[in-house]
Amino acid sequence: SELKNILKIPEIPEGRTPIYHLYVIRTENRKGLMKHLKEKDIGHLIHYPIPLHLQEAFSYRGYKKGDFPNAEKFAGEILSLPMFPELKKDEVRYVSNAIKEFYLKIWGFFLIKSDALNKLSLVPASDQKPFTKA
Repeated sequence: SELKNILKIPEIPEGRTPIYHLYVIRTENRKGLMKHLKEKDIGHLIHYPIPLHLQEAFSYRGYKKGDFPNAEKFAGEILSLPMFPELKKDEVRYVSNAIKEFYLKIWGFFLIKSDALNKLSLVPASDQKPFTKA
């Protein structure tokens, strides 16, 4: 595909409600997005920069670069966005708007390669109802 710098967000299966420990997106322009988020004073991290098969702890397995090309590709694209219990709706909007602004600067429009955006509803943990057994 000629399209570059596409944002990929977690897909939420129909009828499911996610409970995120991390909110990890993928982008082919991670460095650019990270720079933009930093300029907006938005925290972000790369939690797993090295695929498992290339980590020293798993070296005894004998895997080498190229054995898991998707894992290696994704390791270069993943970016964790703010996700914590005290996150407020206006902060979620601020992060979301900053990401949209980044892609607007690149493309002149906001492009997302996922139908999940239409279903996406990030709800701060403080607004979620407590779990109760049925």
